[in-house]
Amino acid sequence: GTQYSLAFGKWMNSVWGIRLGLNASSSKHEAELSDVAGVQLRNGKILAMAGARTELMINPLNFINSWRTKNGGHEFDMNVLLGADLGGIVKNGFANGRFHATYYGFTTAMQLLYRINNPGTYLYLEPRYLTASYNAPYTGTNIKRNVTDNLFSLSMGVRTYLTNPSLAPANSAEMISGWWVGADFGSMKVLRSSKLSSAGALGMNPSLTLSAGYDYK
Repeated sequence: GTQYSLAFGKWMNSVWGIRLGLNASSSKHEAELSDVAGVQLRNGKILAMAGARTELMINPLNFINSWRTKNGGHEFDMNVLLGADLGGIVKNGFANGRFHATYYGFTTAMQLLYRINNPGTYLYLEPRYLTASYNAPYTGTNIKRNVTDNLFSLSMGVRTYLTNPSLAPANSAEMISGWWVGADFGSMKVLRSSKLSSAGALGMNPSLTLSAGYDYK
């Protein structure tokens, strides 16, 4: 599959910040599904998800004063993300064909970053968990039931800030400001659908993600 993201973030201080983003993805997933009444559905396939995301960014290492104030910063860094999603989801393969719905959900992620040069080119690893709740139709009827998909993704790649080297922070307490671009390879899996049983038969689905963003000091 392919994913795209655009984000704008602001660090309020060296410990926490806020990020707003837009996300879109297209991926395949097949699994035998049945509703709670035992009515069999066909293999389900996620075609696309697109939505907006608001996240709280926390750097737990910067709670430590000696870490936060070290001149020159650190090669290694870590962020924890907690957020909410709202968007649209499209699926097909059901007995009554394709359906689309509005979903809402919650997400949490961890970013492990390794700086390979200044002012800020990073290798990173990001596991993410997302719950997406929406209304899905019963087979052959117009009746809908609330369903929650639990999704897990794991990605790793590179991110670089398009910042003049002279503007690089003197220590880790000073956050980098400016545009960044990134690309990563990863995978996504639907772990389970509540009220629809999902075996996740295809396992992890490989994906390519292209991203860009702007961080404010």
